[in-house]
Amino acid sequence: MSKKTPSSTKDEHVEAITWDKAEKVKMVPNPQPVEEVYMDGVAGIMARGGVIKINGYKVVGLDKDDNAEVRRVTHQIVLPAVALAELAHGVQMVLKGADNVRKMEDPAVTTVNDNKTK
Repeated sequence: MSKKTPSSTKDEHVEAITWDKAEKVKMVPNPQPVEEVYMDGVAGIMARGGVIKINGYKVVGLDKDDNAEVRRVTHQIVLPAVALAELAHGVQMVLKGADNVRKMEDPAVTTVNDNKTK
């Protein structure tokens, strides 16, 4: 399945991955800047009532007594459950790209997509 990246100058059709099929989707340019939120990591993922909630945290310090990183949940992303397949597909594509970069840098590296060491 070929993927197209939405263009800022014209509308394009892309294929969206869903749980049970690929469907035709039209992505249009956003006239406003896309909101970007930084989080240091994911504190948890919950599923209930047809929605997925992803809690993101920021590191706020170090507890020297316990020698522990101190984290605070700062954002919650809420998605319909059907969007989980799109999210998983996107993460898989990023991991596959990272594996390819690691292989180019060091061919002896064992990666997520390659269970044998060369």
